[in-house]
Amino acid sequence: FGLRPSEIRLSAEPGVGLELVVEGFAAEIPNVGASDDRVRLSIDSVKSTGGQELLRPEACGRERNPQPAAFKTWGSHRLKASKTLRLIDGADPHALQSVSGQVQLRLPTRTEVASLSHPAAGAVAERHGAVFTVTKVAGGSVSYQIEGARDRVLFLRALNAKGQPLASPSSFSSSFMFGDGASGQKNYAGTIDRLEVVFAAEEQTLQFPFTLTDFSLAGKPGMVALDRTPPFRPYGVRAMLAEGKRLAIPAKPEAALAAAALEPFELSLDRAQPFYVLKLDFTVRSPDLPDFQKMFSLGQLRLTRIQLKDGTVLEPPPAAAAPPAAIRPVWDTAVRFTSSPKDGVLSTSLSLYVDTKAKPEELKALQGVLTVQLPKTIETLRLDDLTPGSKASSGALTVTVAGRGRKSLTLEASKDGARVLYVRLLGADGQAVAFFSPHITTAPDGVWRFELSPLSPAVRAEVILAGELDRKTYPFTLALK
Repeated sequence: FGLRPSEIRLSAEPGVGLELVVEGFAAEIPNVGASDDRVRLSIDSVKSTGGQELLRPEACGRERNPQPAAFKTWGSHRLKASKTLRLIDGADPHALQSVSGQVQLRLPTRTEVASLSHPAAGAVAERHGAVFTVTKVAGGSVSYQIEGARDRVLFLRALNAKGQPLASPSSFSSSFMFGDGASGQKNYAGTIDRLEVVFAAEEQTLQFPFTLTDFSLAGKPGMVALDRTPPFRPYGVRAMLAEGKRLAIPAKPEAALAAAALEPFELSLDRAQPFYVLKLDFTVRSPDLPDFQKMFSLGQLRLTRIQLKDGTVLEPPPAAAAPPAAIRPVWDTAVRFTSSPKDGVLSTSLSLYVDTKAKPEELKALQGVLTVQLPKTIETLRLDDLTPGSKASSGALTVTVAGRGRKSLTLEASKDGARVLYVRLLGADGQAVAFFSPHITTAPDGVWRFELSPLSPAVRAEVILAGELDRKTYPFTLALK
């Protein structure tokens, strides 16, 4: 087994300080099967450099600290487990000394096979306290239930009339909502003549204790992927409009339900479809202007009014009065370009969700505002320590390292997160490290969250901020054809 700390992050849960994630890996183990109880990762202690126990006492809860994490199939012929640990309030990430625990393996040492010829609904195989029942057979698909000591069922295979095992391209299973047991379905490539259910007849329990002391979260050394993004420069609305005229974008070739020219941008409504709520898909296009492609937030698209053909008018609900729904209504969204320009044109797809029973064909017009904000001045906020909890401030804006993993870094901005233009990650040699396009979210309380996935280890960060902003608003009406 391989074990390592994989992430340290701040917890949003009251009374919890840090969260520490420990991962376990292993090659596929013969005869273990798919049971969640046969290979488990347990954590017994997390100690500080001063000897203090940091593991938070938890007596209840489905994911409580003492609850083991099961190793599950991961990738091709691999097993993986992940256990999130909640530490006591006030735990210092710089003072983590060790995490100790064990891997428990219940290894079957003898198996028995029960054969079901020409299986049909109601066929039963029972061994060692486990009852396997076929509930349905249709073509190459078998549905089943397992009751009793279900971890004794290691494997289910199907054979054709020639006795050849059939490949299984897909399967699923789930525990009973009430009671002890599981149901599932397994699909096979061919006609099923016989089922074989493999049971664990005898087993041996093995314990593998461990202690981890390296919390650096350093990834494997390798080639450094460099960030080639040029330095950001101050840029105002006047310059945008001037360059936008010179680099006018061609008309969008695809058909749209409605479109509006908002110089130098183009906004189009591409689709409207019922999706629990009414889902509206938009595209914003722009010339490839300076820094637009890499900027974390160029502006905001906001709907203010929807007119239906019967005269009904829909408007955004107050934030506190938003009705419950399978998908939360969203009337506004940040605008950012995440892909390279094509023929000198940047494009981004955006979706808004309106809580209404109106059908797409009942839409008459959409009204709203596209707001663009550009940096008239630029500041750099430096984070020389990427340990979770580290902070840097500029006026009312505070950027906090909220989490760090082997291939991840999460930053939070307390307010005015729209001022964050970009984050430059630096390696130990001072070179800028490339990262995948960030996942950016905003919480109802105004906190912005930036989740980055560096391609090489980063030790410092430079947060590029807009100092003074230059804004332009574009009111629009999209009249449907």
